[in-house]
Amino acid sequence: MMQTDVRSAHSNVSALLYAGRARLKGVLFHVSDGAPLDHLKFYDAATATGSVILEIDSNHSGGLYIQIPGEGILFKTSIYCDIGDADSVTIFYG
Repeated sequence: MMQTDVRSAHSNVSALLYAGRARLKGVLFHVSDGAPLDHLKFYDAATATGSVILEIDSNHSGGLYIQIPGEGILFKTSIYCDIGDADSVTIFYG
């Protein structure tokens, strides 16, 4: 069993949330206007470049938590999040 300390990062804008190798374990985001397609895009980069590693779409209003199964998604260099239409995002990583 793999065990690591879990940390969090929060932002209200698209941003580099963690610089370094890490596994994304969970995502909490909030949407206030219920736009037709609120989305988050996660990149294994310091900016919104390259391939999207994870994209989350939702048409809800309010908060939504998504737990990543298994050991999480490995980001080899960093975790950048484009928050799209969402108001904020908090990630849990280790």
